[in-house]
Amino acid sequence: MDNQVRHVLVDLIDDPAIAMRTRTDDTALADLAESIRTNGLIQPIILKQVGERFEVVAGHRRLQAHRLIKFTHVEAIIKDYTDEQAESAKVHENLFREDVNPVDQATFMARYVERTKCDLTTLARTLNRTPEWVESRLEILKYPDYLIDEVYNGKINLGVARWLNAIPSEATRREYTRFAALQGINIKTAKRWSELAENGILPQNPSEAVTITDMRGHNTVVLMTRCVICGFRDEIGKMETDFLHPACRAEMGDELDRLHREQEAKNQEPQQ
Repeated sequence: MDNQVRHVLVDLIDDPAIAMRTRTDDTALADLAESIRTNGLIQPIILKQVGERFEVVAGHRRLQAHRLIKFTHVEAIIKDYTDEQAESAKVHENLFREDVNPVDQATFMARYVERTKCDLTTLARTLNRTPEWVESRLEILKYPDYLIDEVYNGKINLGVARWLNAIPSEATRREYTRFAALQGINIKTAKRWSELAENGILPQNPSEAVTITDMRGHNTVVLMTRCVICGFRDEIGKMETDFLHPACRAEMGDELDRLHREQEAKNQEPQQ
């Protein structure tokens, strides 16, 4: 194959049939464009010739950056790929970069399967991954939109998302997704929430969120709730979940309220 770098007219280049990113980060693209304007293109894009035009195999964002700064030509290597070779190259170019979002990975794979009509076993072999890995990625697209958004935005990782998605109640799943995105939880906590929900038991909902400033001046939003024993508000991450009937919890709360009232009344009694 010819690895010679050529200057190709941008207007002759078509976008890839399956684009990697479902959303555009305008700031990141502007930064890339400015870098290209200042330092030039470090790595040429890869093209495949289709008739009198070209299609992007690798380097779509670099092409977008050239369009943004209105460069008329882009440095490119034109590969004499077959359709199968081009599709395989696109898959590896798009899925195995460190900056690829898992939601974009899933969307790309789903579109690839739809376009090529391949089965999951074939796709797994093409990616050099197990069928289980492919299925776990495609599963993301079955999550509710609000959970997909938090995964896409990096607020919730895949392990946490899988356990949150297993919560059977839609209202509870939505609320705990919000809590998880705001507070940041680990897989162990998400698993516990899910297992409790499956048995019809859930931790008491945190009622408030506060901003805590650490010693370095960084602000962190944490969820707060009251301990059912002492009534003191504290971070939910420092508390544990107890298995209680709702009626027992309410009865215990009433009794604790009574004891607190008695103690307050005693404290207000005049000293002898």
